Amino acid sequence: PALQKSSLIEINLSGRGLVYRVSIKRHSVMGDVHANMGEEVPMKVWLSIFALAAILAIGVSSPGSAHQVLVGKLKIGHPWVREAAEGAPGTYSCIIEIQNDGDEPERLLGATIEGAGTGVLYKLTENNGHFTSRPFEDGLVIKPHGSIELPPTEYQFRFGKITKALVADTMVNGTLVFEKLHSVPLEFMVEEDDTAPKED
Repeated sequence: PALQKSSLIEINLSGRGLVYRVSIKRHSVMGDVHANMGEEVPMKVWLSIFALAAILAIGVSSPGSAHQVLVGKLKIGHPWVREAAEGAPGTYSCIIEIQNDGDEPERLLGATIEGAGTGVLYKLTENNGHFTSRPFEDGLVIKPHGSIELPPTEYQFRFGKITKALVADTMVNGTLVFEKLHSVPLEFMVEEDDTAPKED
């Protein structure tokens, strides 16, 4: 007779502490299918259950999951902004990566975020453990078939007084401004972040 064994799959959504548990049954048989030594040979796990688990992980993942925006030949990977309360003096925004799959260069110039206004691009410089920053008015060139990264330790879009709360784990409307594509509407993920260096 067939022997049924229950198993448990745990799907951990990275970085958000969420675990989804899916119970499955694994079937194995005795008799007709044996290995050389006559031991029990497990049959394949029901693949549909694994597929369902994968879909579940993707479909119900929190807004904190990395997101990507495709526009023209650009792939904009996970633009985000630091959380801030209404009335806060300012905040900053960064981007994991922008990839240019085209044959022409593009230039990133600016950003806007609902509730934060217009951001100014700053470049941070480190010298013997001390950080300083200055406006980077020329923008960042994205070479053909190249990419740029905007980590908070190197580049930041800085915004002034916050007129609408930016709440962690939500999405907020905004734009990125490019030399050729001009204003590109997209969503920024609101993040808790303390990785920006303190300046002298």
